[in-house]
Amino acid sequence: MLASLSPEITLLIADYLPHPAVAVASLVCKSWRSRTLAILFRSVALTSDSHIAHFSHTIANRVNLPFSISQHIRSLTIGTGLKDDSITESGLTSLASCTSHLFRLRELRWELPLVPDNVKVLELFKAQCHQLELVALLLPEELASGNTLGEYLCPTLTSPKFDNLVEFQLRMQYNPQRFGTNTSDPLNKMLANCPKLQSLRIQIMDDQSDTPTAHLDEFIALFDAQMTLPYLRKLHILGDIGMARESLIDSDTGSRHLRDFLSRHINIEELSLDCFLLYGSSRGSSRGSSSGNPEYLAKALPSLKRFCGPYFMCEILLRSSVAKRLECLSFQRVRFYRSVTLFTWGGKYPILPVPKLRELDVSKFGFGNILRVLTKLLPVAPELEELDLGNFYPDQSTTFLELFQYTPKLRKMSIFNLSFRLDYSDPLHVRSYWTTNPEFESLFEQMKKMCPELGVTKHWEGSMKLDKKNAKMIW
Repeated sequence: MLASLSPEITLLIADYLPHPAVAVASLVCKSWRSRTLAILFRSVALTSDSHIAHFSHTIANRVNLPFSISQHIRSLTIGTGLKDDSITESGLTSLASCTSHLFRLRELRWELPLVPDNVKVLELFKAQCHQLELVALLLPEELASGNTLGEYLCPTLTSPKFDNLVEFQLRMQYNPQRFGTNTSDPLNKMLANCPKLQSLRIQIMDDQSDTPTAHLDEFIALFDAQMTLPYLRKLHILGDIGMARESLIDSDTGSRHLRDFLSRHINIEELSLDCFLLYGSSRGSSRGSSSGNPEYLAKALPSLKRFCGPYFMCEILLRSSVAKRLECLSFQRVRFYRSVTLFTWGGKYPILPVPKLRELDVSKFGFGNILRVLTKLLPVAPELEELDLGNFYPDQSTTFLELFQYTPKLRKMSIFNLSFRLDYSDPLHVRSYWTTNPEFESLFEQMKKMCPELGVTKHWEGSMKLDKKNAKMIW
């Protein structure tokens, strides 16, 4: 009877099940196995020599069988697992033998913390996996001593080009000061070799220092000033970097490198920036430099719709012509500073309406700042659908409730003040759910009257934050 279910129904059921449950379902019968293979092997992670050996053997021995898994693999991650069973040169040799069978591979995440003696296995992926759309590369810490990125990237610098590559991610595990021409020159060549690139994500992690040693503008200056990526839509620069507010507005002390880079890429719709340290006169506060013209930054971002970054950049954008286009806005802290007050600098540039804003994240701040942001934005954000908050306190419920008359389309709100109610009769917890604490129930009932589609959930990974998390690969 189970085998008689249509393939469409089988796949629909499997898509809602966790991976272990799909594996069990594949054992029900031959028909179910053939239908669930695509889900089971859509994404594969290899973290040890033993994994690679088993994977290579399975690929080689089943390549011509009806149940061959190689045709279903779309994403492959090569990283490290336990220290006593990691990937070595021997494992990479075995991996090289099966790359020709991965002809439908779309995503390759190379997360090895070592520099292999023979980097040609990377070249094999490029030469034999013609449908690759995403490459994520971890730059090993070992490259900080003597070797260069050029040596490591040499397989990707040769012809033919990455004609189908639309997303490139690079994570560097060493001090940003070591990012010099030996690194930037091959990276520039790599980017020039990707004519259709739409998403560029670079993360710099400095495990040796408590504070960043690279200014964002200095980092951007290392890119080829003549290079333009005509299809670039997403730019994420993450990690241990610092920036100055003065470099973003019209100021005598401001640097132009970041704005110039953005101005050459006028199609950027999504921008995500980390800020570990804030340099300049506006450190730790929104005050200072209030005379700067927000349009100076806005002119470099004529297509921006989604932004995730430090609070002071959010404020600049909200006071500029970008505000009318924003669909997603995520306020992030400057990590080196613990206490800030949002929306304190005024001047002649007020907060402007955000008529297209659908997703707002202010979860990284205390409720005082959250309420200040909501008071400014909710009355001018009629299309808001998703709101990510931090802790919420009932004593502010009256002010809080008044704001939601402006957002009738709100359908999803997250707070931390929730409890998870388990349904122990359900082993997969499908019937388990998040519930509000008693003191909030009456408030949420009133909110439901204003926003009929509203659902209250735990803290979730919003779309911008999810992209940011994926960009970091190994975090």
